[in-house]
Amino acid sequence: MNVQNETVENVFVQLGKQTGLKFFYDQNVVNTAPRISIKVKNSPLQAVLDKITEQTNLFFNRDNNTISVGKQKIGNDVLKSKTRTIKGTVVDETGESVIGATVMVKGTTNGVTTNLDGNYTLNDVPDGATILISYIGYQTVELKSGSKELAKITLKENSELLDEVVVLGYGNIRRSDVTGSIASVSSESISKVASASVADALAGKMAGVQITTADGALDAEISIRVRGGGSITQDNSPLFLVDGFPVDDLSGIPPTDIESIDVLKEASMTAIYGARGANGVVIVTTKNPKTGKTSVQFNSYVQTRTLAGKLPVMGNYEFVMAEYEYQMIRKGSDETFVKNFGYYDDVELYKYTDSKDWQDEVLGGNPISQYYNLTVSGGVKRRNLI
Repeated sequence: MNVQNETVENVFVQLGKQTGLKFFYDQNVVNTAPRISIKVKNSPLQAVLDKITEQTNLFFNRDNNTISVGKQKIGNDVLKSKTRTIKGTVVDETGESVIGATVMVKGTTNGVTTNLDGNYTLNDVPDGATILISYIGYQTVELKSGSKELAKITLKENSELLDEVVVLGYGNIRRSDVTGSIASVSSESISKVASASVADALAGKMAGVQITTADGALDAEISIRVRGGGSITQDNSPLFLVDGFPVDDLSGIPPTDIESIDVLKEASMTAIYGARGANGVVIVTTKNPKTGKTSVQFNSYVQTRTLAGKLPVMGNYEFVMAEYEYQMIRKGSDETFVKNFGYYDDVELYKYTDSKDWQDEVLGGNPISQYYNLTVSGGVKRRNLI
């Protein structure tokens, strides 16, 4: 016999043709049995049946020319179930107990969940059965019923099993369900921009979100508008949440400390955050230290700014002369000019006054900005408290 991944029923048919024996079985039992692979030559029937038992956990009892098939071994007309009880603990990679993990016999409904301490007790486990241990977000573990690893099972995280979620107030929803109403920026995108302010790092990176600053100062107020301004007289600023805590603005957060920024643009956020969420919600997640060696990061840069496309403006004397010409051409009289600037014979005095360029006064000429940020992080998985 040479079969690969064959159903148990077809194997019984082949055995019946070669031996002349008849197999008696429950159709549901055979249909739910796993497929088997057997390769033998000149082998006794009992050896073949033993191989089937190893792969399917089915047992056989011969009575003359009939072989009865069942999930329990029959001997001396008494059903003898070869089962055991297994006990153990389920923990994660940090050694913490996993509460609510499922431990069950593969292919059956026999299973239990771990308690508050991660412990479990599973009864009526057949010899040779496969035990499945699973939990949401962790890799499923398969062990034989006689394995020593069942005493302490360690589950490993499986990020591929987790859908990306967005935390919304008191709960969370799948990000894929609300992609159109959420704008996100990761730490990788922020780190590519040499900037000391969050506004400069985020400018132009989120559709539907307008980010500006009052001026070029490092401590300048950041203005963020989601869906534009909704009110003329009231504040149009969104609700800022940094690691779950509301703050007034983001000017005090170094860009290098930010892991990600999510902007919730949906107007329905008012149902979760109240009136403060009417102008949108900005959720900032800062970086967490990673287990291992202490990490030291130092970021710095120096920048200078200059006004692009500076407009030429008139000096005091030029402005006064322009006003005099305007009055004489349009009105034919210098009466208004005399009231504002004095007699024309004294106009030469304006040449000796200091003229100020409002562009330099407002935009500050060529300021130099320096930025330094030092971050020290690290830690261990656990520590003993005395």
